[in-house]
Amino acid sequence: MAGAVEKALDILMWLAEHGDDERSLSEISEGLSLNQSTCACIMSKLKNRRFVVQPKRRGGYRLGSAAYFVGRRRGSRQDLAVAALPLMRKLAKDVDERVSLNTLDHASFLVLARVECEQEVQVSNRAVGDVFQVATGLLLLAHKDEAELQACLTVYNHPEKKGQPASEKVLRRKLAAIRRKGSSVEKKADVVGIGFPVWQGDSVVAALGLAVPTYRFTAARGKRILKTAERTAKAISRELGKAGE
Repeated sequence: MAGAVEKALDILMWLAEHGDDERSLSEISEGLSLNQSTCACIMSKLKNRRFVVQPKRRGGYRLGSAAYFVGRRRGSRQDLAVAALPLMRKLAKDVDERVSLNTLDHASFLVLARVECEQEVQVSNRAVGDVFQVATGLLLLAHKDEAELQACLTVYNHPEKKGQPASEKVLRRKLAAIRRKGSSVEKKADVVGIGFPVWQGDSVVAALGLAVPTYRFTAARGKRILKTAERTAKAISRELGKAGE
């Protein structure tokens, strides 16, 4: 029973990470390395409970109303995704890079929506990395209040997290600099990570992010990507009621 519950939760998280696009049974089973008949059985139960919907007979699946109801709260994540997706699609088309909308649950990433690009070479999801080392994670941490940040730093300083690139003191200085600047850009050997805040009222509720292969982040193209992404983050904020300007 526990195994089936874990698989059902894995399916819901996988669908959440892939935005509002419908995904076929084979895509889901392959994406999670599940036996297809097992996956079909779980999907049937989730569908009956409205945790997933299948708009067309024999078509793909996406999250249903029950999944959104369970996660509903102030600043609803569903509302964030609904407001952001049209603008994210435009951004992905304009800069031809993968775009994501991320938030944090304690010290863990939640991908609220993602839009793919047409590029043949894209940054793998596995390359996103640790929340304390990537652009959107650092940006979201920078806007946490002290109590929330301290809870996240408990994870950062945990003995199992040996080998962190910086002390807590250095990390806090970096977060303060990100907060002052209003954006986060993390340049690694192969990837440039970008994060801009999405505001709702006076709170940062999500981060608009891009992960661009370094060889595509040339001076001119990088400047255009940053400008367009910043404009998009502000537009999403306006859709949510108030721009963080």
